[in-house]
Amino acid sequence: MQLPIVKDSELAAISRLEPAEALRRMESRPEGLSREQADTRLETFGPNNVSKEDKPTILNELWGRLSNPLNALLLILAIVSWVLGDIRAAIVILTMVILAVATAFI
Repeated sequence: MQLPIVKDSELAAISRLEPAEALRRMESRPEGLSREQADTRLETFGPNNVSKEDKPTILNELWGRLSNPLNALLLILAIVSWVLGDIRAAIVILTMVILAVATAFI
């Protein structure tokens, strides 16, 4: 028995079909698959599990918040202020970046 192989691009088209035609295309029926059909598809395709993305680590989350273009611009501005001798401005700008990253993270 040849199982229906459906590509992701075909699923949208199948979803727009009339129910009877969609069932025929997927080689199914309103009552569902028989035990033999289900076992065969399980062996062929594996379990029908929804894939999950791994949760990002704390360091990945912090890097994602810190790599914001505005934060990068502010960090460059803080470095320029430090080099030019305006230590107070550099500290204020750095504090702004730290607070922005911390509040976004929390």
